[in-house]
Amino acid sequence: MHVTIGTAANQPVITDVVDTQFNVKLTNIKGSHTMKYGYNYNYVVYARPGVNNARGDYRFRGRRTNSPVADMYLVWLHNTNIRRGVNAPDWWQVAIGAFFNDDWKVTPRLTMNLGVRWEVNRMPWDINDRMGSYNLALNKVVLSSFRNLPDNFDELTAEYDLSGQFVEASALGFPRSVIETDWNNLTPRVGFAYRLTNKTVIRSGYGLFVAGTILNPFRNNLGNIFPFTINTNYPGVNNRPDLISL
Repeated sequence: MHVTIGTAANQPVITDVVDTQFNVKLTNIKGSHTMKYGYNYNYVVYARPGVNNARGDYRFRGRRTNSPVADMYLVWLHNTNIRRGVNAPDWWQVAIGAFFNDDWKVTPRLTMNLGVRWEVNRMPWDINDRMGSYNLALNKVVLSSFRNLPDNFDELTAEYDLSGQFVEASALGFPRSVIETDWNNLTPRVGFAYRLTNKTVIRSGYGLFVAGTILNPFRNNLGNIFPFTINTNYPGVNNRPDLISL
């Protein structure tokens, strides 16, 4: 049995996204070739102030009475989670792309479609530099910058035995996004249409495509991290069900 009371722990959720786009597309027809080419530039600002479970959630699993509701009435917690600190992202991202496509009428019956697209989704960065990522090779957390660390950063790292485990991205030659952008997304397109008879056309095509970036997972994985926010868990004490361990 599972009972949920109250709103979701991450409520309220307020997301503000501004997406500015600039596109240029041109067509040039020359003989048996119809050539299309263009360029796009997207600039995205993503802001999502959130409480990040700052109110906490309290879990009653029925481990004491076999009923979660009864455990709740008796205030016998299984555990409670609460996130210390609120990290409201103000993220920016640039996406750019360019393409060339040629519809080539090889014969009256056969048309070839040949093209290529270059697509780059730059890694998002936080204007306040409050983001980071764990680097396995260094065994350290790479932060965008030290300029907006919590005032009690030294105390926090000492409390969790993490002193000396943080490094600025610039010291390693990393960008503010702490993750390198992949600039090599060159993707082909090829296809054909063959008119077998006046009533039958055979078509086929192949292409590779690069998906865009969904920013919310980045927010959770790169923004909601120590030392900007700390997710804490307090389990119930087995021999004193009215207490939790700190």
